[in-house]
Amino acid sequence: MIVVIVLLLLGLIIAFYRARNAEELAFKLQQRLGILEERLKHVETYLVEPRTADPAPRTPDPALRTPDPGLRTPDPALRTPDRGPRTAAPAPRTADRGPRTADSALRTADLEALIGGRWLLFAGIAAVVLGISYFVKFAFDNGWISEPLRVAAGVAAGALLIAGGMRFWSRGLALFGHALAGAGILVLYVSIYAALHFYGLIPAAAAFVLMVAVTGLAVFLADRQQAQPLAALGFIGGFATPLLVGGDADAQVVLFTYMGLLIAGTTVIMRRYPWPLLGALSYVCTFVLVLSWFFTSYRSGQWLTTELFLTAYAALFGYILLTIARSGLTTAKVQIAAAVLATAPLAYHLASMLLLGRHPAGWLVYVVLFTLVWLLAGHRMRAAWIRVLVLVLVGMPMAAWLADLQYPGWYAPAIATVFALYALHLAASWEEATDTGDAPLSPWAVVHAQINGLLLPMSLYLFLDTRATVWNPWMVASLAGWNAALGVLAQGRAPRLRIQFVILAGTLAAAAIVLVFDGPAVAVGWMAEGVFVGWLAARERRRSLALGSATLIALATLQVFNLLASPLPLSDTPWLNPRALATALAIGGLAWLAWRITHDPVDEVRNEARTALIVVANLLALAFVSAEIHAYFARQAFGASAGGELRAAADAGLMEQVTLSVTWALYAVVLVFVGIRQRFAPARYLAIGLFAVVVVKVLYFDIAGLDRVYRMLSVLGVGILLLVASYLYQRRAEAPERS
Repeated sequence: MIVVIVLLLLGLIIAFYRARNAEELAFKLQQRLGILEERLKHVETYLVEPRTADPAPRTPDPALRTPDPGLRTPDPALRTPDRGPRTAAPAPRTADRGPRTADSALRTADLEALIGGRWLLFAGIAAVVLGISYFVKFAFDNGWISEPLRVAAGVAAGALLIAGGMRFWSRGLALFGHALAGAGILVLYVSIYAALHFYGLIPAAAAFVLMVAVTGLAVFLADRQQAQPLAALGFIGGFATPLLVGGDADAQVVLFTYMGLLIAGTTVIMRRYPWPLLGALSYVCTFVLVLSWFFTSYRSGQWLTTELFLTAYAALFGYILLTIARSGLTTAKVQIAAAVLATAPLAYHLASMLLLGRHPAGWLVYVVLFTLVWLLAGHRMRAAWIRVLVLVLVGMPMAAWLADLQYPGWYAPAIATVFALYALHLAASWEEATDTGDAPLSPWAVVHAQINGLLLPMSLYLFLDTRATVWNPWMVASLAGWNAALGVLAQGRAPRLRIQFVILAGTLAAAAIVLVFDGPAVAVGWMAEGVFVGWLAARERRRSLALGSATLIALATLQVFNLLASPLPLSDTPWLNPRALATALAIGGLAWLAWRITHDPVDEVRNEARTALIVVANLLALAFVSAEIHAYFARQAFGASAGGELRAAADAGLMEQVTLSVTWALYAVVLVFVGIRQRFAPARYLAIGLFAVVVVKVLYFDIAGLDRVYRMLSVLGVGILLLVASYLYQRRAEAPERS
């Protein structure tokens, strides 16, 4: 029954296409007939129009006449003189009128033929298909067709559709033929699926083999007809076959080998035809199938075989991506396929991190091999950004993995691996610096050198922090000395890289000093790194480095403010404690950088950047003084409360407010003095802003909340300092200001 239906549909389709071809031929003949009629009308008009008569017959040119051997050539003097050119007849303008006639014929096509020849045919086919569908469903519901016969009819229908598609393709209707063949492939897949799951007519192994055969048939037809849609359909069906068939969850080797064969087949097809989207489709299907298997069937004992198969897949997709890149094509399809396939290395890396995290041997081998491969790729491609990306993708997870390592027997191999990764990246940086000679390093190379130099101490610090904290200061100090030695060694061989080692040595030295005193090493390390990178940016004229310096300094400043806002431990002494040391180092670093760029030839650096550094340093200093005043009086109040002297505790709090107001005003006076003496307007502007804060504090807090004595001291002290500032402004020498 289904075979008859398919034959009927094929007959209707063939009749439709023949009718359409005949209609198109008649339409073209009608156009040509209209053009010929217009030309005939023009010729008739030309023949009827009167022509200008010649005054005398023109003697033809003897040179143009065929010479008669029996006649003597007449004397040229006896020839009738030429009366001049004849009046030329107007040329026919059929070329101008032809296109207009064709357009007119197109616009005035027979609407009746269009409706009767096409629209009614489409409607008739749709109605017949719908009616046959209802009839088939009715036959199934009433049991007229047995289950084996249904499957056989589906297979026969698929075969007939494929044969019809081949027939149309051979006659030049490629698109229609591909559509019919694709429909036949789908019908075959559905028939096999129904035979397996709906009717239980065949076992799973047979269904798998049959679906693989259908996939092979689709790829064969795609290769023969050079049809990318058929190839895509075949590979989608091939990747979907394991999901459609199902089977044993432990058959990982069979499943992954099958997927590898499909990917290899994709590679072969792409070498024959420029079908980039086919490679992207194969990658997406592989990703989905592997992810589905992982969440449903993965077991911890399968980590090694899974990793080996994923490595092979990554290599195949890398080869496909390389093939697309070497094709030289720049179409939108190529760009989309390349963008999709470029995520394959990242997906492989993330999957490997997930699989190997609990297996130290596999993890350590993987991170070394992954780093080595991509460092070689970055060197071959002369792309420093690849080294930075590898350093982040491997170094950061390695540091976290090392901190959480729970196997003491693997401590030594893990530490050795960290040093090996550092050495590999150091060798890559050194080689690039040697190759560039006197040329400046690229921004990516600078970032790579800095991150590599900081990741090693950070990884070791996280490892020692919960195991042997006492070794951290000496470890950081040793690495600071190591970078200083590298700076000396690079003096003659890689002078541009020498600066990077000097910066790292200074940063680590500052962090080591703070660690010795058990202070906030992170804030000091960030500030030192930001200051040194800022100095390098001014020296190398690199805006990217300047942006990185500003980011690091901003992060360090926020960290220092956070430290100053935290309560001081009772074991620390106000003004002499680790956070005071960290703040002093941070302020000193900002002051040093501002001094280094004082005479910079670039106005933006000399004025704006220097002003920002000075303002940040003063804000830190003011916050530091305020925090230490608060810590001092808080300690006094705590001691008085502990001794039962509540009045003394309250007086300590009141005296703190008076001291803060007077100190802020005094700081503002110093800023006014320095700003006037150095002709530096930003210092005076900062002083005016600070005076405004002091006045608001005195008016809305000190006067309302303090006792009479403390209120008097606060207002009097602030007033005197305001008078001093005013006096300084009055005595200010008239001179050009520094912006």
